[in-house]
Amino acid sequence: GWGLSIADTGDNLTVDGCTFDSNGNNAKHSITSGRIGTTGTYTLTGLAIRNSTFQNSVGEDYIQWLETSGACRIATVTGIIENNTFTKSAIQAENAIDIKSTALPNDPFVIEGNTIIGWSGVGSPGKPVVIQHCAEYVKFRYNTVDGGSGGLSCSTCRGIELQADSALSLPEVTPTPIKGLEVIGNIFRRMRYAITIGELDSQLDGAKIYNNTIDQISSQAFLITGSATYTNSFLRNNLTYRSGSGGTSVPTGWTYSNNGWFSTPCGGRCGANDVTETDPLFVDAANGDYNLLSGSPAIDKGINVGLAYNGAAPDLGAYETGGTHPSPPPAPSSLSATAISSSQINLSWIDTATNEDGFKIERCQGTGCTTFAQIGTAGVNITSYADAGLTAATSYSYRIRAYNAGGGDSGYSNIASAT
Repeated sequence: GWGLSIADTGDNLTVDGCTFDSNGNNAKHSITSGRIGTTGTYTLTGLAIRNSTFQNSVGEDYIQWLETSGACRIATVTGIIENNTFTKSAIQAENAIDIKSTALPNDPFVIEGNTIIGWSGVGSPGKPVVIQHCAEYVKFRYNTVDGGSGGLSCSTCRGIELQADSALSLPEVTPTPIKGLEVIGNIFRRMRYAITIGELDSQLDGAKIYNNTIDQISSQAFLITGSATYTNSFLRNNLTYRSGSGGTSVPTGWTYSNNGWFSTPCGGRCGANDVTETDPLFVDAANGDYNLLSGSPAIDKGINVGLAYNGAAPDLGAYETGGTHPSPPPAPSSLSATAISSSQINLSWIDTATNEDGFKIERCQGTGCTTFAQIGTAGVNITSYADAGLTAATSYSYRIRAYNAGGGDSGYSNIASAT
């Protein structure tokens, strides 16, 4: 059975501060979206799984979107999984997070700030995070994935696997490339592979692998299969230490540059402006503190990829000098919408963040509408917005999210409507 199965009426559901513990029983998934067949569509928006603990599973995945055997891109799930702890305590537990559904270009699915530990095993177990089938627009950022003492000897253990098998497991009549996958600012340590990408016949476009810190990977830091097709994809500003190699095959469609190889041969991942040294000078790598010490050869050796940085250029790896690790602000809460006239609706919300630069306000028109577009912004610490010039006797729905320059956008608030 499942701990929590979310149906297609579960929009804007929040799971916060919970513990999912199967006590060693053979549970299938702790949280899953609903199951559907091979026809029809399925949409869930605004989901938030945060500040929770997942432990003692001997079943399949802790979180899975979507349990389906259907065709590509029939399922859309948007939202965030943030600041949770996943612990693997038995080799039967398969994945911490398994994403099979797609998201949207302007409403991605975000996985950030989570800690995933002890992920090692024998055979197919040992993949903490899998982004597969036709999952698009998924952002995996600022997480820590630690295989633990058994991770290095596990033959299949890897930090995150981007399968992008649009033409393999779930064929389309005309396969199209998977887009919008990002792996940014994470820590991967003590396992066989850090990041694996591609499956036979898969197509991947626009992948971004930026500013990850990788330590003690016994085989390849970046296992990118040569049998897949890649376009417009980038591997930049990553820092790899004490690992087997950067990778072997050299598929086309990738740009490698400004990566750091410390006591690690770059192999097939060598690029322009790389740094090859012995010691990156971490504060305390043995205990997982990957901040850079003053004088580190990784400081100011990156290229601007749109993330906040100090100094003349970005540092390599997940942490900027001085310990900054940019992260998005938490989502605002308790959004309300009140019509004060036939042409104006006022919004108010609770600011839950201390690190936002402001808020983005989005609106859609019509009863039950789902196509939101940004209509304005509000400044830091502002908790209200007036939307004027509206059409009388018309329903409008709103959602907002906080943002900052370093970490990007928060998850969305609840949706509020008024006429």
